[in-house]
Amino acid sequence: GLGVELAKNIILAGVKEVGLHDDSKALESHRASQFYIPRSAVGQPLAAACRNQLAELNSYVDVHVAKGDMKSLIRSKRYTVIVAINKTVQEQIDINEICRECSLKFISADVAGLLGAIFVDLGPSHFVSDPDGERPRRGLI
Repeated sequence: GLGVELAKNIILAGVKEVGLHDDSKALESHRASQFYIPRSAVGQPLAAACRNQLAELNSYVDVHVAKGDMKSLIRSKRYTVIVAINKTVQEQIDINEICRECSLKFISADVAGLLGAIFVDLGPSHFVSDPDGERPRRGLI
């Protein structure tokens, strides 16, 4: 559910290219939370199963299935941002280290019921200009 929702939003935002990478098989139970898997695609790898439906959202975005292992795809530097969903902490650390070596941005997200987690590493050149971490005061004039 979370991966396809993120892909949908990124595609609708109109980025140039989105590579989908998920070799796990699409199950009938996935169709309860993923509207982009047609019944005929059950049994196919998840990325391939939802690719066509996602591509129809925005014809200006190149939506394709990214083939190969994740580490090789990252090292190819074809993408500028890597988004990892439902990975173990060690997998997140390994992927982030490779992203840092290749000067790529990394986002990791996971959801479990009502709980969610996100980690964002935009690299050493990313600057945050929040002086104290406190909420800014707002007023109506």
